[in-house]
Amino acid sequence: MQTESKKWPEKGVYHWDVTDMHNMQSVAISLEDFKNKSIRVMQTGTLPDVEESRKYNSLISKADSSYMQQNYKEAERYFTHAFDFKNYVRGQHLYNAACVASLAGHKDAAFWFLEERMKAEPEWYSLNIETDKDLLPIHDDVRWNKIMNAMHERQTRKEANYDTPLRNQLLEIAKDDQAIRQEWRMTSRQQPQDTAKIDSIFSVMATIDSVNQQKIFKILDSRGFVGKDKVGDACRAYWLVVQHSSVEMQRK
Repeated sequence: MQTESKKWPEKGVYHWDVTDMHNMQSVAISLEDFKNKSIRVMQTGTLPDVEESRKYNSLISKADSSYMQQNYKEAERYFTHAFDFKNYVRGQHLYNAACVASLAGHKDAAFWFLEERMKAEPEWYSLNIETDKDLLPIHDDVRWNKIMNAMHERQTRKEANYDTPLRNQLLEIAKDDQAIRQEWRMTSRQQPQDTAKIDSIFSVMATIDSVNQQKIFKILDSRGFVGKDKVGDACRAYWLVVQHSSVEMQRK
């Protein structure tokens, strides 16, 4: 994932970098979907229709490509057609469909997709939904507050037994890790000739990594690995930091 590129027919080459938490989340969601499908196959004893699955995935790919080209109405149309194959619908795709419907100015459709995702996954909530720029066009609708209230209720239930101080510390570490890398990536793409600036950002990145490694390994030494049951998805911070450390620290 970090070294290979995914080719989109309408877009060309799209690079998925696993050091970007948004891409990590997409990978995790896909794996969770595959796991759930496998469980359903074992429970029902029926295999999915290969042709229908192929058609669904093809429509989703076209929807994603249209989104990247900012053709939101076409993206919404592809998502809608894909959801005709009800056995293959994934929660993340419903959320993405809500985003393109919002950008296309179709508020009713956007809320319908969001509500369908919440029905399909009774415990799902998003920490980033309020800051997702794709959904800004529907914030002024009264239905938005209803969605947010439901999200907050789910979050409160889910996080009731969380170690909040540790969770916040891990989230801050992950934020620092990603922010400097985003700056480095953008500068490398937009100002590739400014090597001095790129090197300067890289130097700051190395310093941040060193500080983050000290924090993460202090937690691991004192408490071991604290997982999702206590810190939720913030436990991804361990991976983000450890992968940038020395081989010796990775082995530890």
